[in-house]
Amino acid sequence: MPITLHVRPGLLVRPLTAADAGPLYEVVEANRAYLRQWLTWLDDTHGPDDVRNFIEHGTSQWSRDDGYQGGIILDGTPVGTIGMHYVNRRNRSTEVGYWLAETHGRQGIMTDVARVFVDDAFQRWDLNRVEIRTAAGNLRSQAVALRLGFKLEGVLREIFNHYGTLLDMHVYGMLRREWDALKL
Repeated sequence: MPITLHVRPGLLVRPLTAADAGPLYEVVEANRAYLRQWLTWLDDTHGPDDVRNFIEHGTSQWSRDDGYQGGIILDGTPVGTIGMHYVNRRNRSTEVGYWLAETHGRQGIMTDVARVFVDDAFQRWDLNRVEIRTAAGNLRSQAVALRLGFKLEGVLREIFNHYGTLLDMHVYGMLRREWDALKL
């Protein structure tokens, strides 16, 4: 069973269940224009059933030991998600993705959530490398990576098809030894 990560009082990351599909869809719908600035899955999310499919995919991922998709829960209410897109066991690496409702931005929530999530990736999953990839213009997501000490390793040019426009993608990386040194 996927784990619950306690971030701070009232804030946690936990496995999503079918019961979360409706409330999480409401957050997506209320933030559709805001999230669409950088996320392309919104046009494929038309109702709670689509969110339920995402939740089932995350459950399947966990059972295959191929990642974890968690709900960001603030005071009992879903306000976003964070997850590993995959786990590469051979190379001991993953890529983390996340989103948060606009009303909860600029409060340190995503940085705190990502810090606990990345630490869990290194500790529980015994990974050596975690990546965060962001569109070149997504300054808020880039700021999360930088606040956590990730290093900008490169720019993948015109690799991200954002509703018909090819955007550059920034690749931020963190190695376990660097993470451990930051925690000292």
